[in-house]
Amino acid sequence: MEFTEDGQSLVSCSDDRMACFWDTATWELRDTLVLPGTFVSSMTISPDSRTLVVCDLAGRITLWDMETRRELMVLSQEGALVLKVKFVADGAKLFAWDGRNEFEIYETLDRAFALPDLDE
Repeated sequence: MEFTEDGQSLVSCSDDRMACFWDTATWELRDTLVLPGTFVSSMTISPDSRTLVVCDLAGRITLWDMETRRELMVLSQEGALVLKVKFVADGAKLFAWDGRNEFEIYETLDRAFALPDLDE
C-alpha cells in the first residue's frame, strides 16, 4: 500500500488482483480497479501522484492513470520476475527489482517510459 504525495488517498493492492483507492479523511473506499495478471508482487505511486505502477509475479509491470484508472502502458511482459518497483524521489526513474540483485531502470519523461542507454 502507498499514500499519494498529498496524503489524501491510500492505494492498496491485494492477492485478489484488486487495487482499492481509499479516502484518508473518511477511510471510505472511493474506487476499485481489477488488475490483470497474477498475484501483485509490488506497487508504487509516482511522486506527482499521477501514475500507479503495479507488477505481478509473472513480470508484468502495468502503469495506470490515477485519475481515470485507465491503463497507460505495460513496461515488461510475462517471463521476467519482478518483486519490487520504486520511483526515485524526483520521479525521473523507475526501478524494477527481480530479487537477484538485478534491476531494470526506466527513465520517465512526462510519463513516457523508456529504458536508458547504459552504454553512454
